[in-house]
Amino acid sequence: MTNCIQAAFSGAGGATTNTLKAELGSAFTSTATTFTDITAVTVTVTDNTGNFFAGFSSANTNDTGGAYNYFQLLDAAEATAGSYESFYDFASKENFTSFTTAGDNDGQVLKAQCKVSAGTISLFDDGITTTQIDVLEVS
Repeated sequence: MTNCIQAAFSGAGGATTNTLKAELGSAFTSTATTFTDITAVTVTVTDNTGNFFAGFSSANTNDTGGAYNYFQLLDAAEATAGSYESFYDFASKENFTSFTTAGDNDGQVLKAQCKVSAGTISLFDDGITTTQIDVLEVS
């Protein structure tokens, strides 16, 4: 998808594009009820006069029926969430969560974070599905 968006901006008024990606390197679990960093799913946006479009996606489960899994992309420089998504999860059923956010290229660090209302969240990294951030920078 990033390549399609990048192609749409190529040559548009001399715009320059760059892509960034960070993905989970191994399975991840957590029982945290406050937002906690998802290991290795962090990107540093370029510091220039442009803007970015970031997409987050995750294949995940929760072992407790009726529990909610929550996700956010945190702009670490401003300590505010760029966007977040929550969904209802039936115990041990695989779910796919995705959302987008956009902002200025200020050299900030975008961190993927998660928490649960109950139970244990499991994020997959099995060669087919993973948790990741894809960023398109346009300047």
